[in-house]
Amino acid sequence: MSTVSTKFQFQLADPTDAFDNDKFIKGNFNTIEGQVYNKTEVDAKAVYGTNANGDYIKFDNGVLICHNTVNAIAGTTLQTISGLTFPLPFVGSTPEVQVTHRSVSGKFANWYVLNPTTTTFSIVHQGVSAADLTGTLFSWEAIGRWK
Repeated sequence: MSTVSTKFQFQLADPTDAFDNDKFIKGNFNTIEGQVYNKTEVDAKAVYGTNANGDYIKFDNGVLICHNTVNAIAGTTLQTISGLTFPLPFVGSTPEVQVTHRSVSGKFANWYVLNPTTTTFSIVHQGVSAADLTGTLFSWEAIGRWK
């Protein structure tokens, strides 16, 4: 079984394979950017956390991933969800912010990210065909650097 994301691949080793148990603790191993680490080493390379502004993962190499959800503003006109704050600040350049829409049946939206900085951003949205977006969620992810 393996799960693949942009740069990381996590796999469970076959316990019948002849692995060095010091390197592959209990048959579990992780490959990060082509290097093999045991679970303890991987946990030491990432810090997971949460606060009122969302969840985050800080990787030892400086990569920071933040995530949260926010409710759409009720109504059928153009709306702005202002001042969304990242759970941790980014450093250097502005992070890449992606927003996805969790549609309630029949409530479709147009949206975009407005004015992202290293600490905040806004989402502008409007229901398609004058749909009231009450009950609709937006999920966002931001990827950048913490060091």
